[in-house]
Formats: sequence, structure tokens, C-alpha cells
Amino acid sequence: MEREEFRAIVKRLERRAKRFPRLYRFGVVTRALFGYAFFYLLLLASLAALAGGIWLWSAHKDSVAVAAVLIAAGVYGAYFVIRAISFRLEPPTGVVIAREDAPALWQLVDELRARIGRPRVDRILITSDLSAFALHFPARWLLARSRNYLAVGLPLMLALTHEQFVSVIAHELAHLARRHGRVSTWIYRVNQTWSRVLEQTAHRPKHPLARFIRWYAPRFAAHSFVLRREQEFEADRLAAEATNVETAGDALVLAYLRSAAERDLWEKLWLRCAIEPTPPADLMAVVEQRFASLPEEKELRRDLSASLAHRTEMDDSHPSLADRLDGLGYLKLRDVAIDTLRGDPVEVASRMPLPGFASPSAGRALLGDRFAAIAAATTERWAIDVSENWRRRHHKLLRDRGRLVLLERKADTDKLTKEEAFERITINSSLHGKESLPPLFESARAIDESFAPTLYMQGRHLLLEHNAAGIPSLERAMELDPEAVTPGSQLLDQFFREQNQHDRAGEIIRKMDEHLKRVDFANAERSSMNSDERFDPHGWPRAHVQHLMGILQTLPMVERAYLVKRSPKNFPQTELRSLIVFVPSYYWPPKQRNTAAIVMHEIGTRLDLSESMNTFVLWPDNNAKALRDRFLRSGVHLMYV
Repeated sequence: MEREEFRAIVKRLERRAKRFPRLYRFGVVTRALFGYAFFYLLLLASLAALAGGIWLWSAHKDSVAVAAVLIAAGVYGAYFVIRAISFRLEPPTGVVIAREDAPALWQLVDELRARIGRPRVDRILITSDLSAFALHFPARWLLARSRNYLAVGLPLMLALTHEQFVSVIAHELAHLARRHGRVSTWIYRVNQTWSRVLEQTAHRPKHPLARFIRWYAPRFAAHSFVLRREQEFEADRLAAEATNVETAGDALVLAYLRSAAERDLWEKLWLRCAIEPTPPADLMAVVEQRFASLPEEKELRRDLSASLAHRTEMDDSHPSLADRLDGLGYLKLRDVAIDTLRGDPVEVASRMPLPGFASPSAGRALLGDRFAAIAAATTERWAIDVSENWRRRHHKLLRDRGRLVLLERKADTDKLTKEEAFERITINSSLHGKESLPPLFESARAIDESFAPTLYMQGRHLLLEHNAAGIPSLERAMELDPEAVTPGSQLLDQFFREQNQHDRAGEIIRKMDEHLKRVDFANAERSSMNSDERFDPHGWPRAHVQHLMGILQTLPMVERAYLVKRSPKNFPQTELRSLIVFVPSYYWPPKQRNTAAIVMHEIGTRLDLSESMNTFVLWPDNNAKALRDRFLRSGVHLMYV
């Protein structure tokens, strides 16, 4: 389903959900039940076909062919269903908080439960994220008990006051009180099942169920998508009833504003990887210090206008900040109309009262004497999770530091190549952060004004600094390098939405969708060969060819091979080389996939390929003979092995 078609369905369903909320919820549940029933009926039909085939095989020897078809269909159908429904949820992880560990936190949860409707909370977890969520985890066994989890990020507790944090917990408990968690978890499992099936059949148009799956799966996703969004509005309203509109709105605004500071905090934290071999033990101390006060008002209002400019997207199950504040009645309380906000969020943000923050934070107030122990346990769990990545990055940065010394020496005495100049930028970014980059961009562009990686990185750097000067660099990089189109489009989309330029953002996404279609066509073109297409000599350096020949000569399944250069219709500026391998006749076609995997693995592990190349494995038949003759006539052959 195309993005625009999905958005049109979501808009239509949103109107229906607002007019008939209960009927809409019933409709989504009914569709989910159908999604479950479909697979179990298909499984029963497959087992029936399998049983019938076995019976026919044993009772009627003259119907062996029909029996074989039934058995094959039954086995395939059962395998298809079991593979589709074998989706397993994993419980959330974090530091488990018992009642004796944080009695004030548990008391707060109990009080809010009494106000909202006494939803069950079996376990409270503390995580290292700036987030909070409630999760209903279904029972895995028939007699087992389901569990309700409440997970709270310690950074979020440090970022909000006690009253603001109460509103956040009330919002999450409201999901459990209205059984949003139970219904959402169940619908999520159904949605994931159909998404997996859709992915499995995406490149198999002749699959017997392909047409139905492509029709049902995205439409069920759209229905459940709208339901989750309506549940967020309902939970916001219940949170405001449990506290008040001003507190609930302030908590939402401040959480959005803190997220910008959190991104900068994590960037600086990972810079320490260059000098520290293990993750730091003072993570939460750094977070608390950063969140101990609010940034300057100018920075806050800039981030607020960017957050308010975002609109509810058709591919985001959470409503935008502006829509959530409007649904709460917070904008009305601040004497702001939603239409005025959408017209000029910068002007509105300049006069809206900013949420306050004063010590102690919710973390200090609710965890009390146990704060240090819980912060240490949270940091330890985070360190365990990132230790492997941290270790690898540390060793890489040690090597990069030595490499940077060589590049700096060469820059002082000689002229760097464009690749070396870009390498110096990336290493400096990892070692010293974004502040060191502006002069390096200028020197790199002086070497080559049209080197796509440098243009992309400079454009990205400027846009993340809220500087529109990065737009031309990013657009130029996307013109030069097709691989920069998708990430570049996402950066431009985010920037234009923060600037309230939604028409330009929509145009960027439309172009990205067209590009992704071309990528799909290009991938299909790469993975097949047309007998009428043009083949040219490969043009590889002699040393590369000799190395490749040496590898192929060690593979017993390779009889002869050809390396050709092809001219793709999609992205013709990218060179495409194909290695066509002929295997002996005793390598039967059923071994084709395994043979191709072996050949590609050997080439990939033993030859450093900096250019695009794909491999085809062919058996000696009439088509292969005709193709081989074409190679010989056009002089593009690589070797006989």
C-alpha cells in the first residue's frame, strides 16, 4: 500500500473513531479476532489436507500423485502458519523496585490507582531512558498469571517536579485502567503477525494468499493505529482529572523540552568513550547535573516552537504535542487557539508561559535515601547493556586517534585527498564532538566542492544546529549519491516540520517515496539478468582481477566464471559489475542457493570489494550456453577455471 493511500485511510478512520468511539473500538477488536481466526482455520485446513493425503497414500495406491499434492500442501500450510504466529513478546527489563526499596513511589502509585480505577500494577521498573510506559504482559502458559508492568526512566524522574511526574504516572496508569494495555498488547501481536506475513510474501506475487495479505495487513494496521492514538488522548484526559490541566500540560511540555537536552547529553557522554575503556559509573550524576535547572529562556523557546510546530503525522501512533495540549484544554488555559498555533508556532511559543522546574526533582522526592543505590543499580544495568559496543568503540577510537595524527601531519606538509579530508572530519566528530567540525568542512570543500559524503555531513551538522544553510549542501549530496536520499530526506523533513514548513516537508517525503520505488526497481534489476541487456568489459585493475581469479580457482564448484560491467536503467551513474559463475552439471539446481551463498561468502571474506558487485550461479543448459557464447563474442570474459 502506498503511503498516501495509507494516510487517506487513517484520516477517514480518525473521523469515524471520533464520531463512534465505542463502535470503532469494537470494529478493531473484531478485525483482530478475524486475524487470529484466519491463521487457526488455515492451520486446521492444512492439517486436514495432510491427514487426507496420508490416508489417500496408504489406502489408494493409484492416487499417489493426488496424495503427494495434498501432503505437500498440508506441510507447507502448517509451516506457513507456525512461522507466522511464532511471535513472542519479551517482558521489559530494568531495575525492579520493591515496596521497601521506594515506599513513597509505591504509595503514589497506590493513590493514583484509587483515583483512576484501581488498575493492577505487579511490578515497577526503573530504566535509564527519558520515558515511562505501562505494559500488560500476557500469560505464556494456560494457568499462568498475566502481569502489568510500570516502567519509569530515572532521567524522567530527574527532569520533572514531583507534581509533574504525578501526571505522567497517572497517564500510564490510565492505560491500564481502561485496559488499553491488554487490548493494545493483543492487537500489537496480531499486527506484528500480519506484518511478518506481509514481509514474507512481499517478493512472492504468485503466493496463493499474496493478494489477500496485501489487502488485509495494511488496513488492519491503519485501524489499530488510529485506536492507539485515541487511547493516548483518553489517557491524557484521565491524567488531567487525577491532577489538573495545568500540571498535566506542563509535564508534557517539559518532557518534550528535556528530550532536546537529553540528545546533547548522550552525544557528550559517548565522547568519553575515546578516553575511558569502560562505561562511566557516574551516568545518573551527569543526568542529574544536566537536569538540575532549565536552559536559557531563548533556547527553551526555540525548542518549544519546534515541538509545537510538529503536527500529528499519519505514520505516528502518538499525537503531536500541540494536539495533545489542545485535547487537554491546556492551550485554552493559555489563551491559545490551535489554528493560531498552527499558523505561527514561533510567535505563540514566544508568549506562552514556560513550565517551571524547582528542586527537589521527582527522583529525589520519591526515592529518598534509596536514590543513590537505585541510581547505581540503573547505571550498572545500562553499563552491562552497552559494554560490548563501548569496548569496540573505545578500541576503534584508539586506532582513529593514531590515524588522525598522521592525517594532521599530512595536512600540514602536503595536500589531503578528498577521502582523507572526509576521514579527518569523521574522526574529529567521534573524538572531539561537533564543535570541532566547521573549519574542517571548509578545508574539505576547498579540496573538492562536490564530494557527496562531505556535503552530506556538513548539511546534517548545520540542520541539527537549526541552521537552514545546511539545506543546499544536503540537497547537493542527495543529487550526487543515491544512498544519501533516504537519510537526507528524513533530516530535511524533520527540519521543515520544526520550521512549520509542512508543504515543503510533504514534498520531500513524496520525493523520497519515489526514490524508494526506484530503489526497489534497481534491486530487482540487480538480482536478474535480461538476455537483451548490454554487457561491457569489466574495466577492473589487473591486480583486482588476478586476486579474484585466485579465489575462484580454490572453489571446486566453479567451472568457469565471467566478470562483466552492466549499465543499469535505474541510477545509471552507479557502476554495476556482475560475476557470472558456471558450475558443473553434477551440482543440481536444488543446490543453487547454497552454492551461491558459498561463492559469495568466500569472495566477501577474502576480497575487499569497494565497488558494487553481485553474483549469479548458472548450470549448463541451453540458456547458459547462449549467455556464455555472448560473453565470448563480446570479449568480456574473465577467465576459465
